[in-house]
Amino acid sequence: MLCNQDVRILPLIKLLIALSLSAFVMTNIRAEELTLERIFASPDLSGASLRQARLSPAGDRVSFLQGRADDRTLLDVWEYNLNDDTTRRLVAADQILADEGELSTEEQARRERARIADLRGIVEYRWSDDGRNLLFPLGGNLYYAEIGDVADGESANVLQLTGSESFDTDPKVAPDGRHVAFIRDQNLWLVDIESAEARALTTDGRGTIKNGMAEFIAQEEMGRATGYWWSPDGRMIAFLQIDESPIEPSTRFEVSGDAISMIEQRYPYAGTSNVRYRLGVIEVDNAETILWVNLLDDDGNDDIYIPRVNWLPDSSGIAFQRQSRSQQQMDLILHRLADNSQTLLVRETSDTWINLHDDLRFLSEMPAFIWSSERSGYRHLYLIGLNGELIRPLTEGNWPVDALAGVDEELGRVYFTAFKQSPTEQHLFRQSLATETPSDVVKLSRRAGWHEISMDSGAQYYLD
Repeated sequence: MLCNQDVRILPLIKLLIALSLSAFVMTNIRAEELTLERIFASPDLSGASLRQARLSPAGDRVSFLQGRADDRTLLDVWEYNLNDDTTRRLVAADQILADEGELSTEEQARRERARIADLRGIVEYRWSDDGRNLLFPLGGNLYYAEIGDVADGESANVLQLTGSESFDTDPKVAPDGRHVAFIRDQNLWLVDIESAEARALTTDGRGTIKNGMAEFIAQEEMGRATGYWWSPDGRMIAFLQIDESPIEPSTRFEVSGDAISMIEQRYPYAGTSNVRYRLGVIEVDNAETILWVNLLDDDGNDDIYIPRVNWLPDSSGIAFQRQSRSQQQMDLILHRLADNSQTLLVRETSDTWINLHDDLRFLSEMPAFIWSSERSGYRHLYLIGLNGELIRPLTEGNWPVDALAGVDEELGRVYFTAFKQSPTEQHLFRQSLATETPSDVVKLSRRAGWHEISMDSGAQYYLD
């Protein structure tokens, strides 16, 4: 393991060698005529490639999806394990389910918006917070893989959590590891991991009403693919209820290789009505009562966007971002659950539009949060108190921050990517939470180029 300042970079040498060898073998196969059929057949001409490479929350392995040599569209879950320096397949999709069957209409549309419509098998997965288990949907049901200490040559033990005729999507493990929440038939559901007993948390989702789901604009334009969020203590879920009735139905043509079908949908054309939102908080042990949060703007207007929702670390409140229909104003509002009081934490305005980001991070050790803003003309990070008062800028200069990568509160360090060196190079940097010189940052990535960063939950390791 190489030491890079205080954060250790993972040398995925064995993994890279395996992928490079695959590409080498491909380029040295007997020359053959390059036809259109061969271009799109398996194995892939470019060799094996990784998808959704992530550092586990525990920082002990790197997980990723990869297609088969004989079928590049069939994805399995793999890992590179730091403890034994081994790359292995954890879960083979067709060993869990030989035939996935037909996707639901909602799932087909969701995959199209995620740009994975041509893939099958395990197309997405999530880690549990302890980094010991993986959760993934397959064939409309949910599966829970107990990774633990899987030995070389062995597959993970996989539990099937749900089994119904409905299509279960967007599963998330509770922070306490007891439950998995998911979406079924436009409602928010819960399944107990130990007993596999499932129950509905909401029941009014039908027709134009959808609970816990991301609307079209959120998925396609705002980078939000979900509509619900676990509280850090695992006791509550905040969720958006969307009402699509203001949007007039329209028809689109679905063109496939051998047919053209007409599909009715509620598509929000420019200048027409959007969905209407409600933001609710529900207790998993008492789903009969829902706390509804006031979302109206200063003028009592509900024609707004809700692009992001976040919890406070102690689960005492939620913060939601409310964006005007013009996208020229963004309000970050803290709603405290104890007394239903609301505090305007940040108001961003622009003559053009507000760029969305995922840089909001509430701190556990102090009543403050990290936020990125383009108020100076460049995107930079700021430390702001829970009263909405600016404490200090964390970065500044004639260069933009790209994204917040991680926070180590114990050492008081913030990690982020930025274009400080050049607009064509993205690097990883470090800054102190207590900095008095925001222009002074430490560059951690070494090689020239574009660095995409994934960190563990404690910001002790990063995957580059």
